[in-house]
Amino acid sequence: MLYECYKKVNDKIGDGFSWYGKKVSRHPWKFITVSALCNCLLSLGFLGLNVVNDAETLYTPENSQAFQDRNKVRDLFPSNSSGDFYLHNLADFGQYAHVIMQPKSGEVLETEFLQEAKSIYQYIKNTVVQTNGVDVSYEDICAKRNSACIVNGDEFLEPTVQSLLLSKRIPYPEYLMTYMPNIFGNGKEENGFLVSAGAYKLRFNIRDDGTDVVDRWRNEFAERINKLKTNVSITYEHTSSLNDELNANLGADITLFTITFTLMCTYASLATINANCLTDRSLLGLGGVLATALAILGAFGLCTACGVPFISIVGVTPFLVVGIGVDDMFILLSVVSGIRYVKIESRVARMMRTSGMGITITSLTDLFGLLIGSASSFPAIQYFCIYTGVAILFCYTNHVTFFTACISIDQNRVEGFRHSKTCMRMKSKEKLEEANAGKGMIWCCSGDIPQTRKDVESPVERYVQKFFAWLSGSKTVKPFTILLLLLYWGISVWGAVFFKEGLFLENLVDSDSYFYKYSVTNRKYYKSEVVIMLIIDEKLDYTSVDVRQNVQKLLTDVKSDKHIDTGFQLSWLEAYSNSPQFNDVTTEDFVQNLKLFLDDTRGKIFADDVVFAAAPSVGITACRVYVRSLPSGDSDFQSGIMTETREIAKKHEISATAYAPSFIFFEQYANILTQTIQTLLVVAACILVVTFIFMPHPFIIVLVTVAVTSMMTGLIGFMYFWDLTLSSITMIHIIMSVGFSVDYSAHICHAFMIANGQRRDVKMRQAMEHVGGPVFSGAFTSFLGIIVLVFSTSYIFESFFKVMLIVIIIGTLHALLFLPTILSLIGPLAPTKTFTTNQREPSQITAGD
Repeated sequence: MLYECYKKVNDKIGDGFSWYGKKVSRHPWKFITVSALCNCLLSLGFLGLNVVNDAETLYTPENSQAFQDRNKVRDLFPSNSSGDFYLHNLADFGQYAHVIMQPKSGEVLETEFLQEAKSIYQYIKNTVVQTNGVDVSYEDICAKRNSACIVNGDEFLEPTVQSLLLSKRIPYPEYLMTYMPNIFGNGKEENGFLVSAGAYKLRFNIRDDGTDVVDRWRNEFAERINKLKTNVSITYEHTSSLNDELNANLGADITLFTITFTLMCTYASLATINANCLTDRSLLGLGGVLATALAILGAFGLCTACGVPFISIVGVTPFLVVGIGVDDMFILLSVVSGIRYVKIESRVARMMRTSGMGITITSLTDLFGLLIGSASSFPAIQYFCIYTGVAILFCYTNHVTFFTACISIDQNRVEGFRHSKTCMRMKSKEKLEEANAGKGMIWCCSGDIPQTRKDVESPVERYVQKFFAWLSGSKTVKPFTILLLLLYWGISVWGAVFFKEGLFLENLVDSDSYFYKYSVTNRKYYKSEVVIMLIIDEKLDYTSVDVRQNVQKLLTDVKSDKHIDTGFQLSWLEAYSNSPQFNDVTTEDFVQNLKLFLDDTRGKIFADDVVFAAAPSVGITACRVYVRSLPSGDSDFQSGIMTETREIAKKHEISATAYAPSFIFFEQYANILTQTIQTLLVVAACILVVTFIFMPHPFIIVLVTVAVTSMMTGLIGFMYFWDLTLSSITMIHIIMSVGFSVDYSAHICHAFMIANGQRRDVKMRQAMEHVGGPVFSGAFTSFLGIIVLVFSTSYIFESFFKVMLIVIIIGTLHALLFLPTILSLIGPLAPTKTFTTNQREPSQITAGD
C-alpha cells in the first residue's frame, strides 16, 4: 500500500519531468541560447554593485532593544564633543584613534619607554591633512573639554606625573578620576601603587561633526603609524578600521574563487574522460561547471540589481554553489549513462524522470533553508541567504535547461558517430584497422559504439561506484559500520553539549590586518569593564527624600548583581546632595542650585546627565546615573551584564533603562541561540514537507529526519572540537548546512526506493551503482570547492572551510556508509516489481563510413 502510494507520486511527478525532457531534447539550442542569454543579461546588474560592510549594522540584530535605547539616549542627551566631551556618557563608541605601545625590552615604567611614548604622542598630534588648501591637524578636529583636546592617557606623559610613575608612587587603580587599568595594560600594584605594566594605551578622541576631513585624518594617522620607526611595538586602530578591513577582503575572494573554478573544471574533465573518442564526456563535464558559473553570475547580478547589499560573507557563496552544481551534474550524467537502446528523446526523458526528481528535492531543501534564514533579524544572515538562495535556484534552473540541453546535443553527437572533441564524423576502429591506419590515428580518431553504461562511464565513475556498491552489501563491514555510527553519535552529543556562543569582531578580518593585531593585543593586555548608564526618563520630584532614596536604591540593586562592580557609581544626584549648592526647599530652588552646581568645576562632569524642563517649576524630565561592570569575560557573561541589568532596572520602583554602547554587540549573544534553534526547527519542518511530497513513505520520511538530525548534531558537536562558536557568522554556515546535508540522504533514499529487486541488499547495490559515484563525486567536488580556503587568513572563510569540511565528511559517511547499511537491513520492500528503469529499443548509433 505504501509502496503503491510512493509509485503513484513518483509516476505522476516523473511524467512531468519526462514531458519536459522531451521538449528540451527537441529544441536543445533554443534552451541553451535562452538560458545563457538570460544569465548574461542579469549579470549586468553587477554594474550597480553596492558593497556594505558596516559590522555594527550587519552582525547585530536588526532594530534590537539596544538600538532603540541608543536612539533614546541620543534624543535625551545630545553629545557635545566640541566643548564638553566625556567618554562615559557617549551614546556610541564615538570617533577615535587608538594606539597601544609595548616595550620591546624592559618595562613600561622606565624613563626610556615613557620618553619614546611621549615622542609618539607628539608625532600623532602633528598628523596633518589638507582641505581646501588649508592644513588641518589633530588640534583642529579633536574632541574638547574646557577648550583642550581630550586624549585619554596623555596626563601620564606630564613630567610631574611621570616622576610618580618612575618612583612607583602613583595611586592605582584610580588616579585623579582616571581608571588606570584602561591605560596601563596588565598593571600590577603593591600597597595601592602601580609597580609594573605590560602596555600603554592612548585614545585620541575626535570631534563627531560628520565632515570628511575626519575620515582623511584617520587614514593619514594610519599611514603615518605604518611609516614610523620606533623602539617600541605599536598596534593601532580607528573608528572605521573594521569596516575598511572588511572592504579590503573582496579582492582575495575573487582570486580564491578563480582557483576553485579551475580545480572544478579540471576535476569535471578528469572524472568524465575515457579512452573512447566517441563516448568521452570531458567537454560535457566542463559544460556542467559552466552552467553553475553562469548561475552564480546571473543570481548575483539579479540580487544586486534589486538593491540587495553585497557583503563580504557572500564571498563564500560561489564555493558552496559550485559544489552543489557539480553534484547535480554528476547525478544527471550517471542516470543517462545507464539508459541505452532507446531514441535520444526517450533517453533525455528518462533521465529527467529519474534524476530530475532527485535534484529537485535537494535544490528545494537547500532553497527552503535559505529562504527561512533570510527572515533572520541579523542583516548579514538575510543578505547571505538571499544571494545564496537565488544562486541555488539559478543553478537548478541552468541544469534542467542549459546542461540538459548540452546532454541532448552530446547524445546526438554520439548517435551521429562524431568525435567528442572535434565533432567530426569518425570511422569505426575496425574500419581504420582495415585501412592500415597508424596506432595514433586509431587511438585519437576512432570509437566504439556503447552497449552498456560501462562503455560510457569514466574509470573514476565506474570504480568508485563498484567500491561503494560492494561496501554497502558486505556482511563483514556492516557490524563495524554500526559501531562507527554509535561512536559518532556519542562524540557528536558530547561536543554539542559544550558548544558555546561568541564572536570576536577581529575575526571578521584577515589575521594579518592591523585591526586584527590591535584587537588581539588589546584583549591580551586590557580587561573590558562596561560603564552602564541607568536612564530615568520620567518626571520625578527630586526634592522628595523618598525619590532620592529610591534613585540610590536603584543603583544599589543594580550593583548587587554578580556582573557589576560594587565599588563604582557615578551619580549627579549623590554629588549634588553632598555639595554646598544643594537646596531642596522647592523645585525652583532645587533646579536653580543644581544648574549652579553643574556649572561648577566639581559638577561639570554631570552637565550632560540632566534634562531640565522649560519651566523651572516642572523640574527635571530625564536624567542618568552610572554603574560599571566587572571585567567582561565570555559571551555568557556579556549577555548576562545586559539582560540582568535591564531586568533589574525595568522592574525597579523607579523604572529605568539600562544601556551601554557595547550592548549593541551583546545583543547577538542574547538572540543567536534562540534564533538558530527556531530556524533549524522551521527548516526541518520544511524538509519533512518536501520529503513527504516527493517521497511519501513513512519509513523514508523518518529515515531522512533521523539522518539530518544526526548530521546536524555531528556538525555542532565537531564544531566545538574545532574551536568554533555560535555567532552570526557560524549561524549562516549551520543554516546552509541543513539543506546541504539533505542532499546526501535524499539521493540515496530516492535511488533505493526506485530500484528493482525483492531483496534489500540487491536494491541497495542497484541504488549505489546509480548514485554512489555521483554522490562521492559531488562530495569530492565540494571539497575541491573549499580546499583553497585553507590558505585564507579571514575568519569568515576559515570558519566556512571548517564547517563545510565537517558537513562533507559526515554527509559522505551517512550517504555512502550509514544509510546504505540501514536500508540494506531494514529498508522498505515493494510487494511486486514496481519500478522499471529500462526498455530495450534498437540502437540508433551507426559507425561512420
